[in-house]
Amino acid sequence: SKLNHPVTAKLVISNPPEIIVNTTTPKYIGENSSSGYLNIIESSTFEQLNDNNVKIESDSITSAEYIIEIKKITITESSERETISDANSSYNGATYIVQSCMVNIEVIVSMEINKEIIYSKEIQTSKDESYSNRRTFWEVIFHQNKDNTEYHLKELNSSIFDNLCSKESKKISAAITHAIKKS
Repeated sequence: SKLNHPVTAKLVISNPPEIIVNTTTPKYIGENSSSGYLNIIESSTFEQLNDNNVKIESDSITSAEYIIEIKKITITESSERETISDANSSYNGATYIVQSCMVNIEVIVSMEINKEIIYSKEIQTSKDESYSNRRTFWEVIFHQNKDNTEYHLKELNSSIFDNLCSKESKKISAAITHAIKKS
């Protein structure tokens, strides 16, 4: 929720994003660079905080009421095996590899005056591919897969990590605003 009166804060990002690929076949993580992901997080967080009446001081000399420190950003893509168990399907027992995408950000909010920490948390957002036996648009049009025994991979958008970084920034901004409001 938006603050009733504007407050000032400094946004400090300690480490550049750590990109972890726990798979031999990365599918989505290479769509952007670590600096690209950092830019998305930084600009989206800045914009969201500004909308919530938390004004970010870009001048290092000017003092602010709060210090928002992003300690760690971890961007992970991993693969997992998924086995289909559907006795009615010819896909029963088949094992497929699905990708999991996750963005994790550790944030600390402290007061500038006494350095008292008012908020410290890791926030995570993730999205996974999956297999589904739901009929696709084309299967409905061509009257196929009426018994829902054929499975399809539900892939993610190629810019999934950009979307997750933006979504994570919104979560962080809301949590920071709430913490400032409570203090």
